[in-house]
Amino acid sequence: RPLSEPIRSHLDIQKETNNARHSKTALKYYTSLAQRAVASGHAIDIFCCSLDQSGIYEMKVCCDKTGGYMVMSDSFSMHVFKDSLRKVFEPDGTGFLKMGFNAKVETLCSKDLKVCGVVGACSSTNKKGTQVSETVVGEGNSCEWSVGAMDKNSTLAFYFEVGQQTAGAKQSFLQFQTLYQHASGRKRLRVTTVSYRYAE
Repeated sequence: RPLSEPIRSHLDIQKETNNARHSKTALKYYTSLAQRAVASGHAIDIFCCSLDQSGIYEMKVCCDKTGGYMVMSDSFSMHVFKDSLRKVFEPDGTGFLKMGFNAKVETLCSKDLKVCGVVGACSSTNKKGTQVSETVVGEGNSCEWSVGAMDKNSTLAFYFEVGQQTAGAKQSFLQFQTLYQHASGRKRLRVTTVSYRYAE
């Protein structure tokens, strides 16, 4: 590109001007790349620096769908960039990374609850079940989601709707099952069960 041509702006992307002519094609490409990574159980991390455009707007979907990190700075030599990179790959006391890989999070609930979806860095596996709601919030139409990589700071927000209560039911149950591969290579299953008592 000639140096006289201005760098694209957010307005160029919104109005789809000639300055952002490749955005839609690039976004479609990175979305398909993210879907392939999810299907393979991989996370895509992006560490970049640039005073110019690096295409992070188009690549963002890769991190959003796989649970990967995205770190951008003006220079690779900046302390923020170096510290972030160091923190991501910091090992625990036994020498393993402090994260889980290729995670599957599944929800199981009592008959009066239905899961609407999840908001966070994950992708739906489209696993159907009686507990799946027709109302979709975020990544919906499923009772199981895939996360390429997660650590103790990973956050997923689950949304549920309360359906018809069965006669005499005064309590609901909800269970989250998280199956992931530890950095040591071993599979681990974490189960969290909560109960909710209805008011009279």
